[in-house]
Amino acid sequence: MLCISSKLEVVKVKETLKKYTPKRENINLGWLSKYLTDPELWKWNKRTIAKAFAIGLFCAFLPMPAHTLLAAILAVLFSANILLSMFMVWVNNPITIVPIYYFTYKLGASIMGIEIDPDFEFSFGYLMDNLGVATLALWIGGIIVSIVSAILGYFSIITIYKYKAFKRIKRLK
Repeated sequence: MLCISSKLEVVKVKETLKKYTPKRENINLGWLSKYLTDPELWKWNKRTIAKAFAIGLFCAFLPMPAHTLLAAILAVLFSANILLSMFMVWVNNPITIVPIYYFTYKLGASIMGIEIDPDFEFSFGYLMDNLGVATLALWIGGIIVSIVSAILGYFSIITIYKYKAFKRIKRLK
């Protein structure tokens, strides 16, 4: 009974996603619309979801504005699910931005060999006083975290799909 109910839940989730996903015929963004006609951008399958996770997580940890726009552009370039790519960027949001950038800064600073004072305070004033070095450390840490999280996100989705397929095959036997 548990297997049937979980299968019904998956079907309901897919139906809900399809119901609320905009139809590409209904999207009119002027000259941008021609880039949104690829059917892969709107599909919810293993390949497009895994690519969307990778793209969204990659963009989320880069220390730059317009994460969502970058994720949408990369989704179009790599034929990933555009909605999920843009949604995954929001792992880095106003609540999580300070701890994430603090971690990426410390990672970048340790790679660059920058000594961090024990009384170090990660603040806007500190970043302005040490703009060149702090920005470089933030970017180095951000790129490393972006690449690692994109790889982990992609292979996590693939692994989840394979595990689900294995369970279905095992149940059929």
